[in-house]
Amino acid sequence: MFMKYSQFNSIIPFQEKYALYNSFTQKTIFLEETLKDILVAATKEGVDDLQQIHPTFYQYLLEQEYLIDNTVDEIEKVKKISKEVDEIIAAFS
Repeated sequence: MFMKYSQFNSIIPFQEKYALYNSFTQKTIFLEETLKDILVAATKEGVDDLQQIHPTFYQYLLEQEYLIDNTVDEIEKVKKISKEVDEIIAAFS
C-alpha cells in the first residue's frame, strides 16, 4: 500500500518548534526541527521511505491521518461532506 502526504497538512513555525496542522482532521502535533526536516524530505522523495527512516514517526502520521492511502481523493471527501451538510440544511428549511 502506497501512502501520500495529505494536501490538508501545513507546517507552521511555532516558537522553537513546528506545528504540523491538518485542516481536514483539525489535528495538530508539534515537531522538533529534526523531525520536521525528515518529514519535508520525505514529502519530496516519497513518504513511504519514511517508514524505513523513522518507523515510529511514520506509524504515528498514518494513525493520525497526516499520511493517507494514495488512492484517497481528498477533494471528493470534502465534496461529499459539503453535499451532506447541504442536504441536512435543506431538510430543515
